[in-house]
Amino acid sequence: MSQLLNIVELLQSNKDSFGTRNLSRNESIMSSNEDEFIIRFHAIFSLVAAFVLRECLQQTHFGASSIDDDDNNNANGTCENIGNTVSLLVLTWHLVIFLRGLLQYPRLMSYYRFLLPLSLMFVFPDWFLVSFAKTLRFPANGSFFMIGNAVSPCMAGMWSIPGFLILYMCYPSDDFMKGSENRLSAFCYAKAAVTGFSIFVMAEQLLPFIWTATEHVGHRIGWGEGIATYVVPAETILGPIILYFYHVTKNLDWYQPIIGAGISMLIYTGALSIGLLIFEGSPRSMLS
Repeated sequence: MSQLLNIVELLQSNKDSFGTRNLSRNESIMSSNEDEFIIRFHAIFSLVAAFVLRECLQQTHFGASSIDDDDNNNANGTCENIGNTVSLLVLTWHLVIFLRGLLQYPRLMSYYRFLLPLSLMFVFPDWFLVSFAKTLRFPANGSFFMIGNAVSPCMAGMWSIPGFLILYMCYPSDDFMKGSENRLSAFCYAKAAVTGFSIFVMAEQLLPFIWTATEHVGHRIGWGEGIATYVVPAETILGPIILYFYHVTKNLDWYQPIIGAGISMLIYTGALSIGLLIFEGSPRSMLS
C-alpha cells in the first residue's frame, strides 16, 4: 500500500510540475505578445503623430527656432489649431492602452492605473509655473479651453505617455507579478533617470508649439532656444520617482496608486521650486 501511495504522489508531483511548466510557457507567450503590441503600437503612434504635426515640427526646425511671446503669431502659422489635434492624439493613446489593458494585457492596465492619476495631477506643476512662477507658457493654439486659463488640456493626459515608456523600458518585466517587497536595483533607478531625462529633454526641444519657456527664464541649455535649466534636476529625478511609486503601489488597493501619484507630483513640484530658487532666483525677484 505504501508503494502505491508513493507512486500516486510521484504522478501528482509530475503533473504539478508539468502544469507549472505550461503556465510558465503561457506567461512567456503572453509577455512576448504584449511586448510586440507595445513596440508596434508606439512605433505606429509616433509615425502618425509626426505626420500630423509635421508642419509645426518643420516650423520650429526641431527646436531651432523660437515661438515668440506674442500668442497671435500662432494664428498666422500652421499651428493655429493644433491644440485640439494634440488633445485628440493623446486621447487616442489613452483609449488604446486602456482597452487593450482591460481586455487582454494585464501589465498595460497595471501601468495605466498608476499613470492616469499621475498625468491628471501633473497639471498642477504646469499651472504653478504658468500662473505663479511665470516661467512657462502654453501658446494660443486653438484649444477649446484652457485649464485654469493657463494650461493646455492635452497636458492632463500627455504625462502618461513618457511615464509609460519609463516603466516599460526600466521596470523589470519579471518583477511584474511579484510583490512590492522585492527591491528594485540601483541600476533600474539609474536607468530610469537617464531614460526620463532623455525623453523629457527631447520633448522640450521638439514641442515648443505646445509649451515654451518665457522671457523670465535666464538660464537655458540645449540647441536653439534651448530648455530652461531649472527643470533639469526635477526631470532627472522624475523617472526614478515614477518607478518607485509604481513599484510600491502596483499590487495594492485602487486608491493607493492615486496616493502614490499625488506624492510624485508634490516631489516633482518641490524639485521645480528648488530649481527655480537656485537657477533663477525667487519668483518674486523674477517678476520685480
